[in-house]
Amino acid sequence: MLIKLSRVFEYDDTGWNCQEKRLLEPTWNALESAVRRLNKFQFPFIWFFLSKDAADDALPDFSIMGGEGDYVMSTFDSERIDRHIRFPSHSDKRIDVWLSDQGCDFEEQFVCHDIDFVLDVLRRYADSGQFPSDILWE
Repeated sequence: MLIKLSRVFEYDDTGWNCQEKRLLEPTWNALESAVRRLNKFQFPFIWFFLSKDAADDALPDFSIMGGEGDYVMSTFDSERIDRHIRFPSHSDKRIDVWLSDQGCDFEEQFVCHDIDFVLDVLRRYADSGQFPSDILWE
C-alpha cells in the first residue's frame, strides 16, 4: 500500500478540543475502519499522505471529510489549491459535512452519499498513488 501515513482527527464532546492520531504504514483494515468511523462531529476528517515524513503543517495528498452518508474527497495541487471530486448530477444545496469546531459545508455536487464509492476511490489511490481517471475533480 502506498499510503504511508494517515492523520485521524478526533474531537471531544464539546467539539472544540481536537487530538490527532498518526498511523504509520496503516493497513487497509485500519484505513477502512477510520473512514467508516467518520461521523461529522467527533471524527470529521482524515488526511492521507504518501510520505511517512510529512511535516506537521503539510497539506494532505488526499483527505476525506464528513460521515453519516455525506463525504467530501479532496486533494491539493502543487500551488496548495484544493480540488474536490464533483458529482454533476447532484444539486447545489449546501450539505454540512463537519459539525464540530469551525465546521464546514459544501454544495451537494461535491458530496458523495455512497461510502462504498468513497472506499473504492481510497483503495485505488492507496494501491496506485494515483486517483482513478474515471472521476471528475474540480
